[in-house]
Amino acid sequence: MGFVLYLPIKAAIRDIKQNKARLLVIVSIVALSVAFPLAFMSTADSLSRSIDIEMEKFKLAHLDIRFTAAHENVTTTIRDIITQYSGRSPEMLWARPVGYGRMEAPNGKWTEMSIIGVPIDEKPKVNQLLIKKGSYLTDNKSVLVLTTYAQALGIDVGDKINVTAAENRFLELTVVGLVDSVEFGSYKLLEQGALFTTPNNTRYLAKLDELFPNDNRGISSVAIYLWKGVSTEYIHQLAVHILEELEADDTAPNPLLIWETRQISARKVLQQATDLVTEYMAISSMLVILIAGLVIYIIMNRYVSEHRKLIGVYHSYGFSKMEILLSFQVRILIMGIIGTIIGIFGSFILLYAIESSILKEWAVNSLVVQLNTKIGLLMIVGIPLILIVFSFLPAWKAAAMTPYEALRGKIGLVNIQSITLIDKIPSLLIKQVIRSFSRNKMRSLFTLIAIFFALTLSFSLLTSADSTGITLNQTFNKKLKYNTEITFFNPQNDSTLLQYREFATDNNAIEPVFSFYAQMADHIERIIRLVGIWGNSTLHRFDLIRGFSLQDYPNKSAAVAVIPYREAQDLNLTLGSQFTIRWMFGGFEPKNLTFTVIGIDRAMDMPISIFVNLEFLRQHMMDYDARFPTYYSKINYFNVIHLKLSHREKIKEFFKHGTVFNVKTYDDIYSYVKSLVETELIIVYIVAALGFLVTFIVIFNTFYLTILERDREVSILRAFGESKGAFFIQFLLEALVMAFIAYIGAIYPSRFIVRLLVAPIENAFYPIEKYLTLNTAFIIGTFTIIASIFAIYPSFKTVTSYNLANALRKNQ
Repeated sequence: MGFVLYLPIKAAIRDIKQNKARLLVIVSIVALSVAFPLAFMSTADSLSRSIDIEMEKFKLAHLDIRFTAAHENVTTTIRDIITQYSGRSPEMLWARPVGYGRMEAPNGKWTEMSIIGVPIDEKPKVNQLLIKKGSYLTDNKSVLVLTTYAQALGIDVGDKINVTAAENRFLELTVVGLVDSVEFGSYKLLEQGALFTTPNNTRYLAKLDELFPNDNRGISSVAIYLWKGVSTEYIHQLAVHILEELEADDTAPNPLLIWETRQISARKVLQQATDLVTEYMAISSMLVILIAGLVIYIIMNRYVSEHRKLIGVYHSYGFSKMEILLSFQVRILIMGIIGTIIGIFGSFILLYAIESSILKEWAVNSLVVQLNTKIGLLMIVGIPLILIVFSFLPAWKAAAMTPYEALRGKIGLVNIQSITLIDKIPSLLIKQVIRSFSRNKMRSLFTLIAIFFALTLSFSLLTSADSTGITLNQTFNKKLKYNTEITFFNPQNDSTLLQYREFATDNNAIEPVFSFYAQMADHIERIIRLVGIWGNSTLHRFDLIRGFSLQDYPNKSAAVAVIPYREAQDLNLTLGSQFTIRWMFGGFEPKNLTFTVIGIDRAMDMPISIFVNLEFLRQHMMDYDARFPTYYSKINYFNVIHLKLSHREKIKEFFKHGTVFNVKTYDDIYSYVKSLVETELIIVYIVAALGFLVTFIVIFNTFYLTILERDREVSILRAFGESKGAFFIQFLLEALVMAFIAYIGAIYPSRFIVRLLVAPIENAFYPIEKYLTLNTAFIIGTFTIIASIFAIYPSFKTVTSYNLANALRKNQ
């Protein structure tokens, strides 16, 4: 057995010295099979770890309690409630004024944003800010802008911006800094803009200065950071207790909303997005490992072939089949170890590239590159096993050779009928291509299979992106029948509709919508948007997955609802299920409203909304009392209207500083949802790019090796006068024929993998129809042709550089 330990190591070292190119091919495919799956399977853990570190580093609040208006000293009541319940005081509470307004971008587009009052003398300790450019607040004329929001609107430090709030409250502020906020994340991801200015400015814009004119200490939000390591379950229980205590306390204002910010913040969306990463990467990793195994077989088959005479020498010295088998397996194992080590280091680089690109898109500033230890150990153990499995058959064939077969080479017997059929083909070039395929059927078959799986991966990834985009377009064309959406600062009554008749083509081309945020009674850790529409609406259509629409339901005053697919998944609701919301519009009597689910909708434009009949909501509206002096003083019915025609500029001019909060066109709404979906699809695009890299490596390695092993044949034919150009055309034709077969074969099975790839998006958003576009087919076809040319050219240059004597000497 000393042979087994000594000879393979010596042979491997000799191979490194004598054939570095061959070793590079073997090591590269092994490194590929380690680096890609290890990086893929570690991405989700690293993303989650980065997000968790970011939340703790910048102290993202656990709870946020919102009031219509409250005095700053309510924090004492809240602190006492938490301390009595938990036995420990929360680490930090931030009583802050919060308002909402709009800003006009340089391109004329109106955008809505949150306005957060932050101390001028120190940065907030909860929901901390990271200054990316400029400085912190300097005075009451200064403002900080969310970095991604500023980038989207073309705003920079030094610019002056106009902020408009309700009832013509207006401020001109100077941008002194661009900041990232752990509370808001990426504007592109959530379309939540944010400005941070002084408490006095915020109180003015939110009208809190009228309620507390003496000490100017009015607030509308208390952000609470409890302590590190608190569980989600405990936060939920505590939130329920705080809500009950505040509602029972006559001295404390009733809270409008109380929720766990980590469950509804940008970070929660990002945590859900990591689930997409996990599933995409798992599927892609399995395909990469399978492809790598097939290429290893091809490589090993060639490796054995070029050491055929050495095998004969081993036989002549009396080594057994088992010893010869082990010698080849140990050699490939040594090369595999080198490739595994390189692959592990490569996975760090690959993981960094994947994670940094995703986190940059998500506006996360903490980057943790952390390989999954379990997956890493599995790769270290599993890759050698895969090498042994896929290299066993060629190695066994080598060990089974007789000395004569090994030294002289087997002469493959070709069926006479096959020769006759080939001879009938008039083209010599076609004959050579067919003979090349039939010379080593097993090699040709495995080459074909490897390329087939690589192209299947590429088809699947691009088709997933196409299917998502096409479904988005079709759903919008089917659902949104209005061109303009007008949102008001305060809910309006029916008389407001008369002011907009001039913008409508007929009496049925304008409709009111009531929209406000509410809280699920059984899930107060989250908020939803309750949307009331006319039961006979013609401007809002549903794209139902199952059930009835509000228009089809006969009783327009019934407590029924249509819910988005995403909410149905998250809340475990089906047709016939009931849910209750905390009803606060018009007071707290009745406190709760219960609805029955009659339909489940795609609702891509409003994924966290619940749609109910406006007629039903009107039955429960009443005058606001003194608890709601900030916003309302009379019975109001709606705060959004939909128009059939697009007249954004005329409407903006009509209510430039009045009651209109925002005006959006169909294109505005569509572009937002499209950007949101594309943000999720960044994962698909990253994996698709890597999939193309895998495909290129597979095509390059397989064709490179199959041409290199024909050096003797090429040299002999060149000695008889065959030109280099003829060989290049022959090799290219062989590659294109094989690639074409794999290309056609990959189209149908890729549809099954697409179902797996779009499943995470379907779970997060909506069901997706499956489409294969001509554009995708053209891109992959063009890529395959280019990859084939790049694959054959280096090996073509190598084999045509030998003269006959060198080729024969090389094969001795």
